[in-house]
Amino acid sequence: MLGVLIVGGSSLASASAHQPVVASRAHNTTVADRSPTVRRPGYGTLSSISGRSGRTSSTSVSVSVASVTQTPDGGRIYTYNLPDGSVETVPVPPANFDPLTASASTLAEYAFPARPTDSSRLATWQAAMSSYSSDTPPPSSFPYLEGSSIRYAGCPPPGYSCNWGGYYAGTAGSGQNTYVGIDGESPAPSIVNTSCTLNGVTLNGAIWVGLSDAEQGGTLAQEGIAWCGPPHGGLQWTPFTEYLTGSHDTGAQYFCSQTTWYIPQGHTVLMEMSYQQSPKLLSYWMEDITSGNTHQCQYTTPSWFTFSGATADWITEQQAITNYGLPNYDTFSWADAITALSSNGSWVSLASQPHQRVITGCSGSDTQVPGAIGSDGKSFPMDWKAYRYSC
Repeated sequence: MLGVLIVGGSSLASASAHQPVVASRAHNTTVADRSPTVRRPGYGTLSSISGRSGRTSSTSVSVSVASVTQTPDGGRIYTYNLPDGSVETVPVPPANFDPLTASASTLAEYAFPARPTDSSRLATWQAAMSSYSSDTPPPSSFPYLEGSSIRYAGCPPPGYSCNWGGYYAGTAGSGQNTYVGIDGESPAPSIVNTSCTLNGVTLNGAIWVGLSDAEQGGTLAQEGIAWCGPPHGGLQWTPFTEYLTGSHDTGAQYFCSQTTWYIPQGHTVLMEMSYQQSPKLLSYWMEDITSGNTHQCQYTTPSWFTFSGATADWITEQQAITNYGLPNYDTFSWADAITALSSNGSWVSLASQPHQRVITGCSGSDTQVPGAIGSDGKSFPMDWKAYRYSC
C-alpha cells in the first residue's frame, strides 16, 4: 500500500533506511490517570475470526481507559491496560490535523505512515493521506473478548488450506524473521447473503494482512475486516486486530478499541501493520479511503508473545470449518501487496519474494481461489466458489 513502516512511533520509509528510528513523544498533560476497571459481565459463545478453525467459550471483559494524555498541539493519547498483559495506546490527532502538511515528527507522534522519499510510493501515500477526513477518539470503555482457538488448518494436497485463501510471501517453517511490516489494499466486497446462517450452516469470513509462520500456526499478528464473526458478529464488515503465540491468544478485538467502526460494502480499505522487536511493539493503521475514516494504535505486547515474520500474509479466510461456511462475496482484487524486510527495512512486492498460493478447500472441491499475481507484482484477485467444500 504505502511502503512505509511504522516502528515504535516512528517510521522506516525507504530502502535506504537501515535501522528503525524511534521517535520520542512530547506528551505533557495528563488528562486522566486511573487504574483500569475490569468487569466480567458474563459468558457467551463466539465463532472464530482468524488463523484457526474454531473458537469456543469466549468471555467478554469490559476494560476502561487507564489514562488520557494531551499533546502540545491538542491531540490526545489514550492508554489501556489489557487483560492479556499488553498495553494499548491510541493516538488521536487534533481536529485540524492534516497528514499532507504535517511534519515527520508529528506523523510519527500520531502513528501515521511516514512520507516516503521515492516518487512512486510518494504518489500512493499522497492519495491515501488526501483521503483522510477524521479520526474519532476511542470510547472510555470497551468489551475485550477472550477465548480458546485452533490455528491454521491444512487440507491436502499441498497448496490447499481448510480455512485460508490468498498468498503468503516467505518460507513457512524457516525460523527466520524475514519480514517486519506488511501493507495491503482490499475492498470490503459486497455479500450476497442477508443472514449469517444458511440452511443451518453459520457463515463468516475475514479479509486480513498478517505476519506469521503461515502453515506452522504457532504465532500470528494480523489486522483486517470481518463479516458475521467477532468482534461484532453482525452483517457488516468490522475492523479487527489479533495476535497469538502458542496457547495464548488475544482473540479478535475491535480495531484500536473502535467499537462502532464498520466498513460499508463497496468501500476500499488500506491496511498497514508492523513490528519492532524492542520494545516488542505492534503498530496497526487502517483507513477507509472511501470515507476518509482512519484509526491507528500500538500494542506493547506481553511477555508471552513471540513474534514470527517468516511469512507475510494476504488472506481471505473461511473463519471456521465444522458446520461453518464462507459467505458468498463478489470477486475482488487485493492491491499494493508489499512487505518490509527485516534486513534493511526496504519494501518489496509479493511477487519479488518466494511465495505460496493458497486455495481454500481440497483438490476438486474449493470454496475460494486466488488468481495469478498481476504484472505489477503486488495484486491478485479472489474468487468465491462455494459455501463449503467436501472431500
